[in-house]
Amino acid sequence: MWPLNGDAPYIFGENVTGIDNIGLFENDRGEIIGTHTGQIYKLFKSGSTSISSLYDFASHKPELDNNYPNPFSSVTTIGYQLHKPCKVTLKIYNSLGQEVSTLVDQFQEAGSYNIQWDAKSNASGLYFYHLKTEYPDNIKSEEVKKMLLLK
Repeated sequence: MWPLNGDAPYIFGENVTGIDNIGLFENDRGEIIGTHTGQIYKLFKSGSTSISSLYDFASHKPELDNNYPNPFSSVTTIGYQLHKPCKVTLKIYNSLGQEVSTLVDQFQEAGSYNIQWDAKSNASGLYFYHLKTEYPDNIKSEEVKKMLLLK
């Protein structure tokens, strides 16, 4: 745990009096990681106890929607939302973990996206779609969901 030396940290101007309320810990690089009001934060300290800036990891996490329709017979739509510009990779894998298709592999601006996957040439079965994001500040995120192709 990060030693507070009697001082309480400030998060968004709010004095947080109990370390247990925010669950802070310091890693081996002197970065302070914690949660507060449902958000995950990385705090940078200057000196022994003051917090010089606040970094919001939650704003980096993309939202990956369930594909629709699911199950599907030939074409399905995969939607996602980006809160910040980043490099996006969206791939499809079969149940053996083999890559079947790359739908997106490019830098994209913040916004909502809907990508169609035409699976007419694929066999019926369980497939997985994998969204990977890489931000310019080296934050990475990955999420996987499953879908069912029935012919």
